Amino acid sequence: MEDCRSKLSKLGKSHAGLDEQRLFFLQIGQYFQSLVKAAVDGTYSDTFFGDVLLEDSYSKRLCSLVQNSNVSFAQSMRTQGQKHQIIEGNHNAKLNTIAIREKPDAHIGPKVVGRKEYINKVKKALKRSGGRELLGMYNPMVVADLFLEQSKPWETLARDHIGAYWEATRAFLDYTIAHT
Repeated sequence: MEDCRSKLSKLGKSHAGLDEQRLFFLQIGQYFQSLVKAAVDGTYSDTFFGDVLLEDSYSKRLCSLVQNSNVSFAQSMRTQGQKHQIIEGNHNAKLNTIAIREKPDAHIGPKVVGRKEYINKVKKALKRSGGRELLGMYNPMVVADLFLEQSKPWETLARDHIGAYWEATRAFLDYTIAHT
């Protein structure tokens, strides 16, 4: 019973006429729009946004969520955005220390490859991709193939990033609709 009274008081006075109902819905729509604009602009002055240190309030601060998500995405691209991490010297000796230091889950991220080993791989690809080019020239498609291979993780990282945006936006809209 108390819940019903609370919801009724939130609706305000009776909106008997069609014009009063239209005005009421117009005001709700304008308030919703102003909250969305404030969240996108990063101006969190409305009481809806609450205390900056509370987790629920942070979920309503869309511009901040997007900026922090971009920082995380950039970090993921730097640490996991390549298929091979090419290092100098003996890659087997450094493999475990790199995996443990940078990523607790060693199967995530780039495969550590020694520079000499990768150069041999490129030489092998160059030998196997010869076409109509003059002797001493290389097939430019080899560069494209190597780039495509090296950038394989990008799609997954980008999809995860977009998914995080989607979830943050959906949660924000849920909060905003419930508030208005």
